[in-house]
Amino acid sequence: MTTTSTESAMDLLEEKRGALIAAARQVAVELICRDGFTHSRAVRAEMVARGLLDGYDGKDFWLGAVFRVEQFEAVPRWFEYSDASRNIHERRVHVWKLKADAKPLPPAPPQPAAAVPAAPSAPARKSRRRRVPEGQLALF
Repeated sequence: MTTTSTESAMDLLEEKRGALIAAARQVAVELICRDGFTHSRAVRAEMVARGLLDGYDGKDFWLGAVFRVEQFEAVPRWFEYSDASRNIHERRVHVWKLKADAKPLPPAPPQPAAAVPAAPSAPARKSRRRRVPEGQLALF
């Protein structure tokens, strides 16, 4: 399905991955209560550590919907990351905190890892690019 706006894309994400997004929101609130702020990569890492994304190797676009509710507000900071093992180039994501007058989120029990469908694996493609070990400078 093709969406025409960010708003419709977020609605579709809520529809398709609602339980996962609700569990991620609970994790985000816990991280903010512990650290004062969080971002989508920290939420994802915590979900992996808890076994909530065990075996999930799909795209992480649904994480953008986690902070879409009125309880969160962006702070004027960014978190930059890349993940060569998952072929993710360098990206920037917002850092979030809870609003001072935030209402509590409705309880959402974390979903077991079995509830997260594994993404279908794409057939392997042979790359023409030379691979350089991470941390080394490539001069081509």
